[in-house]
Amino acid sequence: AAPLRGEMPPLMLVNSAKRVVPDAHDGEVSSVCVDGDHCVTAGWDGQLRFWGKHDAFVARSFELVQRAQAHEDAVKTVATIADKWVISAGLNGLCRVWTRSGEAAMHPSQIPEPTPENPNGDDRAPPPPKHPLPVDDLGDDNAEEVGSEMEELRLARTERKRVLAQYDGPWKCVGAFDGGAGGCVNAVVGLHAPEDAGCVGKPPAIAVAVGSHLGSMTHAVRILDPTRNWATIQVLEHLEGVTRLLRKVGCELDGLDRLVTGCLDGRIRVYARDPAEPDPRPPPVEPAEGDEAPPGAGAGTEGRGDEEGDEQTSSTSEPEPEPE
Repeated sequence: AAPLRGEMPPLMLVNSAKRVVPDAHDGEVSSVCVDGDHCVTAGWDGQLRFWGKHDAFVARSFELVQRAQAHEDAVKTVATIADKWVISAGLNGLCRVWTRSGEAAMHPSQIPEPTPENPNGDDRAPPPPKHPLPVDDLGDDNAEEVGSEMEELRLARTERKRVLAQYDGPWKCVGAFDGGAGGCVNAVVGLHAPEDAGCVGKPPAIAVAVGSHLGSMTHAVRILDPTRNWATIQVLEHLEGVTRLLRKVGCELDGLDRLVTGCLDGRIRVYARDPAEPDPRPPPVEPAEGDEAPPGAGAGTEGRGDEEGDEQTSSTSEPEPEPE
């Protein structure tokens, strides 16, 4: 129906920008995701920007909370895989795990051994970009009667300190893994359990869409296990690079999830897990016999041994002391 006089057409509401943030990235914005009340943007400048209050009023929306030098090259995609957990992927296939939960890793198997370069292993992101502008030896900002050149240097120093302060925030890089296996990761999707319809908890597996990069012939969707330090569970091969990856939760036909992929060969492929197929992941490692006895297993044995010892002691008379 045509809108009444004085009413705004619906498309005008959809197409009108709530707010324009100039210079949000130093270049093209490659990916966007939402995590709770935060919005995360990725760019070809290799950085992630974390924005707060993306759903607030226009005057207070999209406040920059933190920036991070996420990758040495361009960030291809960023995705939310759980509440307070996101994964970013660079052009070289390297994926980094970011969280604001305060945890050291998604799973204990991902905690690396301490190294001289990173003794704590708590933040493995690249350092903030260096700048040739010195921060010291410029005197006191409150000093009077300085030349115009010195004043400009001090203003630039103040701006640089403000920018460097933006790299401090609640988001920390707590892990990294090779998601592309030589290729470029174009998409990351969390594969949550059926009972986790809201995708809030940590997923038992993730899927990454991989395309070719710098001569790599890796064209696949890789299913990875975060509980085994990102070990490969399954590989869905494609003829060409996989450019898009979506997950359909609970299909109406059978209630099973679907993975939908888009490929450079122009085809769309739909995957569903066969309930009859066993879980390809190896079973959890059980303690070897003798390594760790189950609780209470040794108590009965010790008790029986004591009783037998008591019986033997009671049945055998003690030897009489020899006369002096």
